Amino acid sequence: MLDRVSNWQEYLDSALDDATVEILRKHSNTGRPLGDVSFLDMLERKAGKVLRPLKRGRKRKDGK
Repeated sequence: MLDRVSNWQEYLDSALDDATVEILRKHSNTGRPLGDVSFLDMLERKAGKVLRPLKRGRKRKDGK
C-alpha cells in the first residue's frame, strides 16, 4: 500500500460508493476474506483450509 498511496490523508478522506461500503460490511460481518479468485486461492493454500462459503446444510447420505 505504501507504493500505491502517495497522500494518505487524501486517501482516507475519499468517499466510497454505496456498493463498495456494502460489500465491505458484508465481508466484515461474515469474517470471510474479500478478494479475487487468485487471492482467495493463495489464502486457502496458506491457511490449509477452505475460506469461501460452502453449500449450506449437511451432505446427503446417498451422495446426491
